[in-house]
Amino acid sequence: EAPDVELLRFRYAALARLCPENSREMGTQFNVGDLTNIQLRNRFGYGKREAGLIYADGTWVSPKSAYVGTPIFHGRRACVPGGREFARLWKAIGIDSPTISACVDVLIEIAQEPHNNDIRTVLLEIYRYINTQLRNASPAELSRLKKIPLWCGTEWQKKRPVYLVGDTQLARQVELISRVWSPPGNPTEISSFIEATEITPVDTNKYSIAGLDVASVESDI
Repeated sequence: EAPDVELLRFRYAALARLCPENSREMGTQFNVGDLTNIQLRNRFGYGKREAGLIYADGTWVSPKSAYVGTPIFHGRRACVPGGREFARLWKAIGIDSPTISACVDVLIEIAQEPHNNDIRTVLLEIYRYINTQLRNASPAELSRLKKIPLWCGTEWQKKRPVYLVGDTQLARQVELISRVWSPPGNPTEISSFIEATEITPVDTNKYSIAGLDVASVESDI
């Protein structure tokens, strides 16, 4: 039987009000009511794989299995509500925004699913999110991004080079000799993502589409 979600939200908010207001007060150990933050995390099931005390997306999960923010993963990971009402509690029990590595994990899982328009929507949301996080990316995360699977018309590809071609006729020529990425949305929205994943844009202005042949493209790429 599903719990009373509104009552749960009320209780989460009440616990949040007991947490320190200033993030600097959240050191290695602090009190939340009559519990230390470590005890609170343990009560919520932090670090466990089995169900914890976080109810999100219709299931009970541990704090480590949840994230806060926009539900960019569309049910593939549990998402708790954002906003100031709950923020202090989420911080106290270790729920944070998705990392780039978490995004990569989901992208790898998606590559095992049938490709369709719904998948394209999810991909675009994740790509946009990664695009906003790259400034603080670690070397390990940047390395993982270079190997994520990309949809290239008929199959997923992890190998590079993968080309981004803005002209349909030119893209058909490039597909004869290499891999061409099929972006799920407007590439200009995710230019940093494209660079980080080592997708290679092809300058369509270099080619006269009339009379274009494979050899002329192959000599350049």
